[in-house]
Amino acid sequence: MEIEGQVKVLVVEDDSRQAAAISHVLEKAIGAEVEIAGSCARARQMLAVTDYDLVTLDFRLPDGNGLELLEEISRIDSPPPTIMLTGQGDENAAVQAFKHGAHGYVVKDQRFSFLLVEEVKTALAGSALKKAEEALRKSDERWRLLVENSLDAILVFNEDLVVTYMTPSVEKILGYTMADASSTGVEIIHEEDREAALAVAESAFSNPGTLHRFEFQVLDKSDIWHYAEATCTALPARDGALELIVNGREISERKEAEKALIASEDMFRKLAEYTSAGIVIYQGTKFKYANKVIETITGYTREEILGMNFWDLVTPEFQDLVRDRGLARQQGQVVPTRYVMPCINKAGELRLADISAVEIEYEGSPAAIATLIDVTEAKQSEEALRRANAELRGYAHTVSHDIKGPLGTALTGLSTLVNLVKTPDGKIDVDLVVELSDALMKNLRKSCELVEDLLTLAVSGLMPEETEMIDVGEIVARVLDVLGPEIKAKNVSVEVDSDLGTIVANDTQIYQIFVNLIGNAVLHNDAPEPRIKVSRLKSGRPGMHSFRVSENGSGIPEEVMERLFEPFFKGHGSGTGIGLAIVEKLIQVYGGEIKARNDNGACFEFTIGDILSLNVSGTGKTQG
Repeated sequence: MEIEGQVKVLVVEDDSRQAAAISHVLEKAIGAEVEIAGSCARARQMLAVTDYDLVTLDFRLPDGNGLELLEEISRIDSPPPTIMLTGQGDENAAVQAFKHGAHGYVVKDQRFSFLLVEEVKTALAGSALKKAEEALRKSDERWRLLVENSLDAILVFNEDLVVTYMTPSVEKILGYTMADASSTGVEIIHEEDREAALAVAESAFSNPGTLHRFEFQVLDKSDIWHYAEATCTALPARDGALELIVNGREISERKEAEKALIASEDMFRKLAEYTSAGIVIYQGTKFKYANKVIETITGYTREEILGMNFWDLVTPEFQDLVRDRGLARQQGQVVPTRYVMPCINKAGELRLADISAVEIEYEGSPAAIATLIDVTEAKQSEEALRRANAELRGYAHTVSHDIKGPLGTALTGLSTLVNLVKTPDGKIDVDLVVELSDALMKNLRKSCELVEDLLTLAVSGLMPEETEMIDVGEIVARVLDVLGPEIKAKNVSVEVDSDLGTIVANDTQIYQIFVNLIGNAVLHNDAPEPRIKVSRLKSGRPGMHSFRVSENGSGIPEEVMERLFEPFFKGHGSGTGIGLAIVEKLIQVYGGEIKARNDNGACFEFTIGDILSLNVSGTGKTQG
């Protein structure tokens, strides 16, 4: 139906976002001029000074019941047609609305925008029909011109349901002439809809002046079925008999659109439920939809998610940013559509999510749809690759510098030694030979130690091939025996807990952990009376063992703390910078972690777990 001229509409709605959405729909669909009232009181004021062609009325308002205002509107001289809107479908509410004079009733669901436009067109058509009826009483010619030029089909039935008049549009739509219509009657209505159509007609005749609406299928003259929607009312004719005036419109396209909508919704539902990405829809501040993958990513049930704000899933420091962007997106503002955000799942674990979000319309109002992909493992792999590349760069630097330096010195010393042996006079400076030999041995030994450390680092992240029950106290005793000369030279006092417990592990790997940590404590302890303590700590997890190696020196500089475990990072000390990197990798093999801090000196605390095997060898060792 084409709307002639601009229609003036009053929208009575207290939800500003919903009111804006209704205004947008009516302005776009029928070019309406829309005014908004947020309460019953404001609506009464506006109705008192302005004539409206249509009113949409929310069922619940802050200062009154929509039905009460509807009853007041119906008592106005020439009242505008009114359409009731409600958030939830309720047959009783619909009945009450129509009893109070409503011309339509629309539920705010996913088809709200579409049905609202159809109801508005129907109400305006009904209003036009009533105006035509009034015009008929005043002037037959004016009525005839108005009705016969209607694009809708208008028919008049007598009480025997025989067509006594129809507009030319009926023949254009269905192909029937007046003679055809007079003879066919209700037989052209589909048998599934015929009983309901007869019941509507009977009700209209029983309640003259009331407006009724129904949908049905009708057969045209070419034997093609059409969907139709009609409004009807019974009015007295000039002879006093009642006539049924029917205003009908073909809605086949609308029905096909509804079918397509249902099909698209079904397609979206299947896509959303079976995709590997998490999908959510949020509107205002709350989630309105979440697929099953979101449950897997977040650990929350869908019922729990639907009760949350859409920013509750991200970490606290990013919640304000996500909230502001999400609300701005729904208002049509330009904001970033994709970003990686740290999230917290129900178990309190930190996860990284790749989030993409765009604005949509959902149930007639602005909303947003977002996809979430858990990229935690991918980011961890990237970080592992970054660290591996850093280690490779460290290897290259070490090979080109740390090994090349002492080897170059050793070669120079060896060349000098050879030249001394080959002197023409045959005299050899014995002291110089001894000095050069010592320097040669020292640099070659340094190169060998560095190569050995590099090989240890290369295999430190591998699962051990053999494990056995190890007494940790015996391992520490061996370490102290090896480091005895250094400990004695610095006059270091060493305290070891009497019982460090036992662990299922590889002997060599546990030795590497303690020799590096204790050796590091001896080397860097700068206290006047240096002390080192090796302690066993309580562990809250079965199969895990916790230890501490601490010393009473000046501690670890803050600028060094964050890089302690990087391969080849030497800080302000000497050495290869590999020892602590080896320790961290070994501890990770055993499912543990290590932390460094200052507590009256440098303190290293670490946790390692038993590595159990599937097979037991004849030697009593377990195969890892």
